[in-house]
Amino acid sequence: VLDSSIAGCVVNKAPSHGVMHFSIKGKSSHAGIAPQKGVHALKAAAEAIYNIPCGQADENTRVNVANFLSPGKANVIPEEATFDAEVRCFEDALLQVHMDAISSAVADACRHYGAAYCEERTIHNCALHVPDDSPLLQRVLEVNERIGRPVKAAPTYGGSDASNLAGQGIQAVNICTGMQNVHSVRESIAVQDMAATSRFVYEMIGME
Repeated sequence: VLDSSIAGCVVNKAPSHGVMHFSIKGKSSHAGIAPQKGVHALKAAAEAIYNIPCGQADENTRVNVANFLSPGKANVIPEEATFDAEVRCFEDALLQVHMDAISSAVADACRHYGAAYCEERTIHNCALHVPDDSPLLQRVLEVNERIGRPVKAAPTYGGSDASNLAGQGIQAVNICTGMQNVHSVRESIAVQDMAATSRFVYEMIGME
């Protein structure tokens, strides 16, 4: 798969990737006249997020939260708040453990404030792991060495179609193409890197 920007590397290990969307349901009320009648969805969501560890959750896992929204007037107890969470983990089973822990944090916060919540889960990728002694990986390393572009196997927390193929039981690795500043308005690739990648593909096809 030609979809890596990690120079000098071929990706043979990548995480499973799960995304969660939460909708916190409270009850609106006038914040000045009758705050005691409201159920504060925003505060419930904020407490849940506070208790979700972000960044490197353990040696195999990274977690993030984003898109925290609770629109409304400043004089009204918010009745709804939403946010997303994502988990990337090199072990499929451990991914579910971390997603369950996030659900528990939301459930605990909602119980504390008397709010309700809805949860949606989506698994974007399964974990990718092509062993170092795999014939596929050894072939990729050998071809790159032969064309004067030596690379080494390396893990990444990014995703690609190699992970989708792995989920179908097909071994795949992710090759660096030389692309720079990916997913930005400054994304680019040098002509010589395009030529080198084309040469690699040509040599892979031509091997016995």
